[in-house]
Parts: sequence; C-alpha cells; structure tokens
Amino acid sequence: MPSQHRPRQHRALTALTATTATVALVLGAAAAATATDEPTPTEPTPTEEPTPTEEPTATGPTVVFPEVTAFNPDTYEYAVDVDVPGYTSVWANGLGLRQLEPQGRQVLDLVDGRDAVQVLGCTTEHYSTWDCTEVARSEPLQVRSRLYLSAFETVHTNLTEPTVTVRLARDWWQDHAHTDGDLTWSVRPVGAPEGEPVTGATTYTEASDGTGLLHADLTLPASLAEGAYTLDLLASSELPDFGPLEQAFTALLVVDTTAPEVWKVKVAEDLFYPAKDTILDHMRLSGRAEKGAEVTVSVLDADGGHVAALDVRRTRDQWTTAWNGRLDEVDQDADGAPAGRAGRKGPMAEEGTYSFSIRATDAAGNTTTVPTSSFRLSHGKVRHRWVTLKLKPQDVLLDTSVGRCSRIARKSTHGGRGTLSLQSQTRCRDPRQSHAVALFGAYLPDSYPPSSRGITRRYERPQVSLVGGPAKNGPRSSYAVMGYVDSKDRFKGRRVFRGPWGTHAGVVYKKPYWVQLDKKAGRYYVLWQVGLSEGSRYDLKEFRVRVKAWVMR
Repeated sequence: MPSQHRPRQHRALTALTATTATVALVLGAAAAATATDEPTPTEPTPTEEPTPTEEPTATGPTVVFPEVTAFNPDTYEYAVDVDVPGYTSVWANGLGLRQLEPQGRQVLDLVDGRDAVQVLGCTTEHYSTWDCTEVARSEPLQVRSRLYLSAFETVHTNLTEPTVTVRLARDWWQDHAHTDGDLTWSVRPVGAPEGEPVTGATTYTEASDGTGLLHADLTLPASLAEGAYTLDLLASSELPDFGPLEQAFTALLVVDTTAPEVWKVKVAEDLFYPAKDTILDHMRLSGRAEKGAEVTVSVLDADGGHVAALDVRRTRDQWTTAWNGRLDEVDQDADGAPAGRAGRKGPMAEEGTYSFSIRATDAAGNTTTVPTSSFRLSHGKVRHRWVTLKLKPQDVLLDTSVGRCSRIARKSTHGGRGTLSLQSQTRCRDPRQSHAVALFGAYLPDSYPPSSRGITRRYERPQVSLVGGPAKNGPRSSYAVMGYVDSKDRFKGRRVFRGPWGTHAGVVYKKPYWVQLDKKAGRYYVLWQVGLSEGSRYDLKEFRVRVKAWVMR
C-alpha cells in the first residue's frame, strides 16, 4: 500500500477501535449488572488491515430475439426483450424502422421481406446513421403475409379452344417451395365493373417448361365477345412456416378473332446465285406485319413442297429474312425419320424455281398465310471475262451537231440496217458550217465484283471500236475523229481514223475513268463521239464496245 494512504487508515482504525471500546463498555456495564461470574479476560487479537471495497461494474446492453426466423406476421408476434440503457433513444431497423423503449419486452410490427433486425442505440432523439450504434442483430428473417403472385403477361385467346392458360410469376420471392394452390377467378368487360361477371375456380401448378413460372388453365364460355376483359384472380395456398396465405391480383384478357395483317411483301430479285462469291448470294425478303404477330417464312419448291425454314428479324412492324440457297439440315431418330431442324447448313438446293410462304400468327393464335412471287436459283458464279457488245449506230445515237453545209444520213453509202453516214460540205463550203458530229452512248453489261462495288473494280480496260470507212461519194482521203466523253464532258482519247474500210480501235485506258453511273437506273454506261469536217465523208456500220467485267457463268 502506498505510504501516503497509511495515516488515513490509522485514523480510521483508531476511530473504529474507540467505537468498539465504547460499545464494549456499555455492554460490559449491562453485563456486570446481570452476570453472576466475573468475565474472563480475552487475549487481544492483532488488528487486520481491511480489503478495499471494489467498484460495482455496469451491465452491458442485452437484446434477446425469438428463435423463430420464418413466420407470418398476421399469426405470430415477434417479441424482443430489450435492455439498452445509457442512450438517448433506441431503434429497431430492418423490415421497417421503429423506436423502442430502452427496457422491456416489445412486439415488433415487421413488414414482409427478407432481412435481419438491428437494434441501435442513438445519442439523439431521432434516428440517424451518424448518431446510432448497433448493439444487437438478429438472424436473417423471412416475413411473409401473402403469396406474392402476379399475372406474368396479358392473356390472349381466339376462343377456338375454350381453355386458356394464365401464367403466374412468383415475383421477387422466387420461392420454389411454393409450387401449387387454388385459384378462383372472375371475368368482366373492361370499364364495366357493375356487369355480371363470369366466374370459375381451378388450380395452379408449376410449369414444366423450365421458366420458373406457375400456370393455371381457365375454361371460358364461348359466348364472350371480341374485346378486352378484366380477369380478377384470387390465389390461396398453405406454405411451410407461414401457414395459409392468399393473393388477389388482376390480369388483362383479350378475346381476338381477327387474323393479323401482312402487307408490303417484297422479293428482292427474280434470280439469285448462292455460290459464295458475295454477289447475289442470298434471296432477300421483306415486309410488314401487325405489331406483336410472330412471322415465320418457309421456302417452297415449284410443287409447293417445303425446302427450308428461315429466321426472321423483326423491328416493330417490319420484318426481313434471306435464304442462302441451302436446304434444312435435320437430325434423324433411330427409325431414320427427321427429328428436328438443326440449321440451314444442309446441301445446296437444286437449280429451279422457288417461292416463299409467309405465315403470321398473333398472340391469340389467329393466322394469316401469304404466298410470294416465284424466283429462280442458279448455280452460276461470277467470273472475270471479256465482254463485247456489237451495236448499230442508229440504236445508240443520242445527239448530233451538224453545220449548215453538212448532214448525217440515216443510211450509209454502203447500205445496211442501222448504219449512218457523216458527210461534210454537201451544201456549201463554209469551214464554220462544215462539221458533222454525233454523240453515242451504251449501257455496259452488269458486273459483280466480289470485293468492291467501285467502278475501278467493276470494269477494266473499256474500249470502243468503229467498223466503217470512207463513204462511196466522198474523197478517198476522208477521215473520222473519235473519242470518249467523261462525266465532266471532257473529250478523252482522241483518235483519227483514216484508210480503207475496216475495224478501227479506240484508245484503251487501263482504268475506266470515263465510265459513268446512271444513278436513277443503277447502271453504268459509256459515251463517245464521232465527227468530221473539211469535206470528209465517212460511213459508220457498227460499234464494238469491249470491256472486262465480272459476269455470271
């Protein structure tokens, strides 16, 4: 014991001794008056130093939760024993927030859900996460007072079958222990709550399609008219831990007996080439259908037999699909019979005529079938080939410019259908009026480049050659000038043809800079001019346009 405490203890002992002596004197005097013998003196006992008294320890907060962790709050009271002193306020948070008395047994009014209950001591009168400390926490609880069912979707029917299936969702609980129950229902027109409803009762069970939904079959009267109805439903079931539960909810029932519409059906081409060269490899089909209707497309042969089923892409009321020319590939069962479609990776279909069959089915089961125009499938493939067009001058003549002293005859001096004759100075010799010029043009054959749709890849080395020579009524020195016209009306590749009758070749450009595109027609073409002056006279029998293009073979 520290030395500074000794004097105080001695004073306490002195006082205690004095008091004891006084009591002894008083008792001794009383005893002397009554006793017959002399008191026996006692040996003095050594004085023991007393043990210091310990400070009482404070008891910590205690909260006792029930052992039940799953219950129906309508049939079970969740009571908690609380002893949480030393805080300004006490709160319970979880499945609802409520203030508690700091001491005593209290029933918590819990809302449905899954959560633990926290008991918190707060240094303020009001609950705040900043001012509260958790003092106890329960085990996770499941509190449930109803079934938590709802209609998964709108119910559609065309009443061709009296039974309709209502699919039910188990909401956020996804309680797979809840798999069946009883269901009562009533049907009334939307907006007519006072009308006499059609009622019935059935059961619901878990669907076997792996969706996790429940389903119930309702038998409706055939007398229901086309339109929208409110379907009032009341489900009931008894669940372990929770007892008998119910759930009232509604669904929309639509009676629809009208077939869906399909319109603006378009087959992209009348011929396609499914060989893999990126050129017309697919026959494309598009159209529109009633919103919500499921569209399926089948390929039929010339006899109406099924060839392939196609995948359809929907965007609102628009849909598109395409056929790659291959047959459906199917697995076979043990007996060799087709077991089901495995994709469109079967063998290539034969060359011939085919068509599409479009089938639209709405949510109520009504269907519409629309056939399309036929088209041809060819096994041709694009190949890089030289193509030569033989053209009569009159057939490709576009425009002329003729001076007052000259003329262009519709028949050459050598004769022949479709020929022309350019003749200068047939009326006068004015040099300014001696010209005779003709503009020609022709579409090139379609070309399908496998890597690009640009002109430079589509065509190579286009060339125009002239078959003709000096006219019979002109000088032997007659000539003709020919050249190409580009998209900017520039004269390119000028060449002068002299000499005897024959084929005269125009300039060859490796890249077809002078080939032009008719955007409206979607076709490529070339323009060229032939002209003369100074008294020259020249007959034009034929043009030959030669070009290397990607053509189908």
